[in-house]
Amino acid sequence: VLLLLLLILLLASAGAARFEVENEDGGVLIMDESNFDSLIAEHDRGILVEFYAPWCGHCKKLAPEYKKAAASLLKDTDPPLRLGMVDAIEEEDLAKKYGVTGFPTLKFFREGRPPVEYEGGRTERDIVAYMKKRTGPPATHAETADDLAKVLKKHSDVLVVGFFSAEEIEKGYQGELFMDAARAVEEYEFVYTYDASIATTGDNAAPTEEGAAAEEQQYQGSIVIFKNFDEKRSVFPVTPESKIEELTDWILKMSTPKLMQFSQDRSRQIFKGPIKNHMLTFVETSGTYMDGLKETLATLADDHRGEMLHVYVPSSEDRVMSY
Repeated sequence: VLLLLLLILLLASAGAARFEVENEDGGVLIMDESNFDSLIAEHDRGILVEFYAPWCGHCKKLAPEYKKAAASLLKDTDPPLRLGMVDAIEEEDLAKKYGVTGFPTLKFFREGRPPVEYEGGRTERDIVAYMKKRTGPPATHAETADDLAKVLKKHSDVLVVGFFSAEEIEKGYQGELFMDAARAVEEYEFVYTYDASIATTGDNAAPTEEGAAAEEQQYQGSIVIFKNFDEKRSVFPVTPESKIEELTDWILKMSTPKLMQFSQDRSRQIFKGPIKNHMLTFVETSGTYMDGLKETLATLADDHRGEMLHVYVPSSEDRVMSY
C-alpha cells in the first residue's frame, strides 16, 4: 500500500510538472477557456494577453519580442508581471467574447475592469514599458547623477525627464502636469529629479562650466526629452498656462525622428501619432543615391518640423509598396 501511494504521488507530481511546462511558452502563459478567468484573477495587477492565429505572419514576427518582454518582466518585476497568449482559432468563443477580429490583438486585463486594447509598439522595450506604466507609478525618481545615467543608458533612444523641486512634484501644478503626461504617454519612460545639476555632470556634462550652468538653469522647472537622434535634447518650460494636451502633443512630436525609415514596428508611431501629414519617399536603400537623398529629406524635414513627417520606405516593405 505504501509503495502504491508513493507511486501515485510521483505520477501526480510529474503530471503537475508537465502541466506547468506545457502551459507556458518562453515565459508566456498559455491561456484557454479552462484557465482564462482564474489567471486574470490570479494576476490582480494586470496581465497583457495576445490573441493570435497560428498561421498569422505578424503574430510570428511578434513572437520573439513578446517572449523577450515576458522574460524581462519575470526578471525585473517583483512580484513578476506576466504576459499571456490565446490561440484565437482554437479558442474561438473566447476570442469572440472579447471582440477579437484581427491578429495579433493584444488586450490588457485587470479583474473587475473592462479590458483595454494595447495599441503600442511591438518591441520588447515597448511592451515592458507599457506593462510597468500600467501597473506601477507613472514616473520614477532619480536622486543622483548615477541614477540618471543608468536610466539614460537603458532608455537611450527616448527618455522624458522632469526637473522640479520636491514641493513642485508633490503639491504644485508642475508635478500634476508631469504625472498626467506620464500616464497619458505609454510609449516612453518618465523620470523626475529635484536637482537639474545631475543632468550636467559626468557623461552628461557640457563642454564648459558656463555651458553646464546655462543648461542647469534651462532645465530646472522644465521637462526635457533626452534622445539619441536629431537635436539630442528638447526642452519644454512648464508654466501655469501649460496644458496637458499641449504637452503630450509636444512629447510625441519631439520624440519622433524628423526623418525615419519605415518599418512595421514604427507604423503606429508614424500613422497614429500627432503628425497627420506624411511624405513617403519610396527607395532602394542599397542605391548609390541614398546618402544624398537622406540629406535632402532631412533639410526638408527641418522646414516642416512638427507639421509633416518625412518617411522613406524601403522597397522590401511589400505591404506599403502595394498600397
